[in-house]
Amino acid sequence: MVEVIRSPLGCTTEAPSPKTFSIWCSKNRVIWDKCTISVSAVTGRCVVAKQHIKKGEVLVEVPDSQVLMAENSQINQMLAEDGLVKPAEDALLEVQGLILAIMYEKALGKKSHWEPYLSFLPTDMSHMPIYWTVGC
Repeated sequence: MVEVIRSPLGCTTEAPSPKTFSIWCSKNRVIWDKCTISVSAVTGRCVVAKQHIKKGEVLVEVPDSQVLMAENSQINQMLAEDGLVKPAEDALLEVQGLILAIMYEKALGKKSHWEPYLSFLPTDMSHMPIYWTVGC
């Protein structure tokens, strides 16, 4: 069984391996040489600095083509036909298009270009305000 680590930022596990995500980053020109993935008892899976970081220094570079958007998902044509890509008539439509794109790519599993990234995200989103309950 995979150990689950509770944190104030949600619930992360040590799986999947950071190596898979790191390889995906390298193949897709995502540069983050000054950082590494770690697991902390306090925060769960996290990104930490490998060296001193100077003020204003760039820590991560992500090519535009590697930012998951409705426009570059495998269902971009369908989303475009329904007005759910940029520039949409309403910004909410763009958000809905992105949600559908993420759901679709996640459902594709290993057939998705984004699988190493999507599988690395937390599976427990209880840290999100939508899941909070009113306390006294």
